[in-house]
Amino acid sequence: NMKIIFCDVDGVLNRQYFGEDEQSKFGFDKKCINALRLILTCVPDAKIVITSAWKKFDIEPHVSKTIPWRKVLETHLNRPNVIIGDTPCLDGTISKGGDTYTRASDIDAYLKEHSSTIEKFVILDDEVSCYKETWLEDYVVDCEIKTGRGLDAINACHAIMILKGTIGPKSDEPTDESCKQAKDSDEFVPNI
Repeated sequence: NMKIIFCDVDGVLNRQYFGEDEQSKFGFDKKCINALRLILTCVPDAKIVITSAWKKFDIEPHVSKTIPWRKVLETHLNRPNVIIGDTPCLDGTISKGGDTYTRASDIDAYLKEHSSTIEKFVILDDEVSCYKETWLEDYVVDCEIKTGRGLDAINACHAIMILKGTIGPKSDEPTDESCKQAKDSDEFVPNI
């Protein structure tokens, strides 16, 4: 059975929207990539499923017009074939309130289709309002872009603990010793 990281890109793997300042090469932020590396190092059997609007593009939509961004990301992570797919693009609702939560609906559909092979999962996203009042909201690690944080060591540790089952979803603060060490350092894995 697989452990899945449902991963957004903008606001998770980079810390700013594009336009004002060009991000590091291919739009990925080094600290955010290092945090994702930490998750993959601590949960080596985890695989990534892309939830971002980037899934609609074969090439990186902001900087490069020729390079397949998924391969660039896998190279930065030093994990070939770690990205196993994308969520479907649906317009649906899984909330009892009736609002349309496309990303949540996409993840819900992916989980239903692959339910026999997924053991645990976590959702890395900066737009968590789309998960409110859905059964998925407890599995979301909030990488809120307004704080300028993106995916960081604290988020990564929370995700690791959900994937390992050492804490339940939606805990306020990771308490695992390795997470405490990671929180104290920006250089917890090599830079890209």
